[in-house]
Amino acid sequence: MIVVRLAGGLGNQLFQIMAGLLLSCRTGREVLPLSEGLASYQTVQEPQALALVSSPCLVSSRPDSVNRLVRWLSVRARAGRWLPIASVNDRRFPLGVGASHKHCPFIFVDGYFQTGWTWPLLSEASSTLQVVDFPAAPSIAAAHDCIVHIRGGDFLGFESHSFIGTEYYSDAVDRAQACGCRTFGIVSDDYGYAEKLADALQDRHSEAKFSLIQDANDALVDFAILRHARNRIIGNSTFAWWAATLDHEAATTWSPDRFVRSKTRDFFLPHERTISLAGAENRATYIEHDDQTNPLH
Repeated sequence: MIVVRLAGGLGNQLFQIMAGLLLSCRTGREVLPLSEGLASYQTVQEPQALALVSSPCLVSSRPDSVNRLVRWLSVRARAGRWLPIASVNDRRFPLGVGASHKHCPFIFVDGYFQTGWTWPLLSEASSTLQVVDFPAAPSIAAAHDCIVHIRGGDFLGFESHSFIGTEYYSDAVDRAQACGCRTFGIVSDDYGYAEKLADALQDRHSEAKFSLIQDANDALVDFAILRHARNRIIGNSTFAWWAATLDHEAATTWSPDRFVRSKTRDFFLPHERTISLAGAENRATYIEHDDQTNPLH
């Protein structure tokens, strides 16, 4: 069995599950995601990825499905980070995935797995994947030329992540308008911040129309709306990036070239139109926001 330690929000969880599924394709084993570690965060995370995707290779994480030692090794001891031969982590991904694990009864997967992907690898990992949909999402998405995802909340408190603001979104809107987009629907985990940013964009782009989509107030529905978008603008959010990745229609996606300030991404989707953020710390502008705790995507 392949034991995957889930960590972080939905976007991170999807990267981890995909790493496990890639290993499953190479070894023929089932994948058991363990979510106990999500409770250790200051803001407790939920195993949202398990409610969003399914695969015959994914097995239920029942307490009795593996013995206590295996769970302890994965969640508490973090065996996926150090155990020789039986571990897969960021340092060993994706080179050699599956090649040296054939004789290990358990393979421990522990990492964020945001680098090292190629389109063939991602296609291989997602070959058995099915995505849960929400009936209202397609019609909500279709009511707008372009869906914009604005990440606020916890991101705004981290210098490594809070480098995208009005300048980036305004640049992306310019590009979307050049392709015929006039109406922009906004989904966000932080309505207060998104509303202020939307007002700033409206001032700059008076010929466009910006509106906040607040019908759902649910991260998984927001994800579905993004996935069904006719066009989309995303920030440095793995949540939004995965919505673009799992969009079978491959709608045009304007996106930044990095998830964190200091490092350029090494893999881009075929339908991404990437905006370079070189020197972003010198030209990004920020909108004042209330200091508050927000649910994470």
